[in-house]
Order: sequence, then structure tokens, then C-alpha cells
Amino acid sequence: MSRIFLITISLSLLIGCNEKNPIEESTYPPFIVIGDYSTGNLILTDIKPDKTLYGFLSEESFHFECNNDFKNDFGFSIKTIWGQGGGFLYSSTVKIKTLTEGAFISTNPSRNPKIYLTYDTITLDRRWEKGEFLLLGFEITSYNNPFDYSSIISGIWNDITESYIGIKVNEHQLGWIKVDISKQNVRIYEYALVK
Repeated sequence: MSRIFLITISLSLLIGCNEKNPIEESTYPPFIVIGDYSTGNLILTDIKPDKTLYGFLSEESFHFECNNDFKNDFGFSIKTIWGQGGGFLYSSTVKIKTLTEGAFISTNPSRNPKIYLTYDTITLDRRWEKGEFLLLGFEITSYNNPFDYSSIISGIWNDITESYIGIKVNEHQLGWIKVDISKQNVRIYEYALVK
């Protein structure tokens, strides 16, 4: 009887040691709804006034950190080239970049940052990537006058207003960045991350 009791205790200890510690498991939700501020579980940074990058005649950038570790997680850049003394936009490049090892951007299968709208859901099982991503590329290929020109546009963020880029930090904290993207500028309204 004492052997059975000892074996039972040994098995219980062995099984108990293999169970996950509930304190170590993530308490972050597997999804968030964009624009749902009612849950109270967001770190929301409302940029006042909104940050607008123009990149006029040089590259302009904006970097920020969103998880309070004092390291910039994401950065936007825009570079524009203007023709004939600034009379018309010749080319423009708008990009977003992850800046830390734990920063990710939600992308589509073509590796473009996915466009989210208010009340869309961002989930952990989305496609997540790190690196530098083209949001918008614009270049004039032939020009006669401001009303007669040909151009090439690349990227899916052409003249997108009040839309969101899905972000993830440290494998489990979901969030978003609210932006306007055009050939002439980038406006950053806010960014949010689950607490």
C-alpha cells in the first residue's frame, strides 16, 4: 500500500512539474477590434497635433515607440522630388519600417501592409512580418504640363485616408497605427497597443 502511495505522489509531482505555469501564460487577447476604446486594455497615444511628414526636397521621417521600453519600434519615411522649381511632384516614396526585433507589421500575401478600417479585427494568426515596406511609390514617366503627364504608382496605399496599419510587438501585443497616406504627405493620428 505504501508503494502505491509513493508511486502516486511521484507521478503527481512529475505531472505537476510538466504543466504550464498559468502566471507565465500570456494574458493578452488573441484579437483586437480597431477603434474599440471601451475595453480599457489599450495604451492609446493620440498624437496632438497630428504628425504630418512632407519630405519636401529631402527625406523626412518619424519614429516612435509604443510599448514603453524607450526603444523606437516603428518608423515612417517619405521622400518627394519636385520638378520645375517645385511646380509639380515628380516622384514620391512612402515607407514604414520595423525598428526593433520584436516589432511586426500585418501584411497581405503580396507583402504589402494590410489596410484596416475602423471596427476591423486584428488577430494574432494574421500574416506578420518585419522589415521595410513600401506603402506608396509614385513617379512621373512623361510630363508636358500639370494636366498632361503619365505616371506609375506602386503600393496599395494611394490616397488612403483615416485607415489603420496592424502592428504587433513582442509576439503577443496587438495594436494599430491610424494614418493618411498620399503622394504628397503622410499624416499619423494615433497608435494603440494592448496593455
